[in-house]
Amino acid sequence: MTKFEELCNSYRLSRKKYFDYKNECVNFAEKLVNGMIDHFECPKEQIKYFSPKDQVIPDNDSFQSLRGVMTLEDDTFWHFRIGLTLYESHEIITPREIVTIHILLKKINERFIVKINTFEEKFEINGNSPEDFEKFYEFIFNKIKEDYEKDFEIFSEGEKDTVRKIGFK
Repeated sequence: MTKFEELCNSYRLSRKKYFDYKNECVNFAEKLVNGMIDHFECPKEQIKYFSPKDQVIPDNDSFQSLRGVMTLEDDTFWHFRIGLTLYESHEIITPREIVTIHILLKKINERFIVKINTFEEKFEINGNSPEDFEKFYEFIFNKIKEDYEKDFEIFSEGEKDTVRKIGFK
């Protein structure tokens, strides 16, 4: 094998490692999101995926795949956003609000580190441990609920500006 062929082989192996790692992280992210849908008992059509680079959440019903929106950033985490559409009533879909959750994840050894972009908390999740997933789901649930329950009170009392930690449209 020539030196050039060795370099080509190294390049090929490096790309294989990258795509194997990406596939593993995408599969985990799909399991994470599907578990959240089940945990929230949420209709699947109320979940959309967005690139973390999207400045504006599209109003149309365009579909993007989770694999298509995940990006590996300089912080070594995979980034993606999910949009959870909430509404007042099952019969009337408006008014509605899309809650966006910017999720970061990476694999270290046999566990995944998962966090929400705007919070310090990190969750170490073993892909085979339902308890690890439940802690993460409850964290998200409680933060969204807390924002809805407290923001108007804080705003109406004029104590401070309301700043939501999880994104809302």
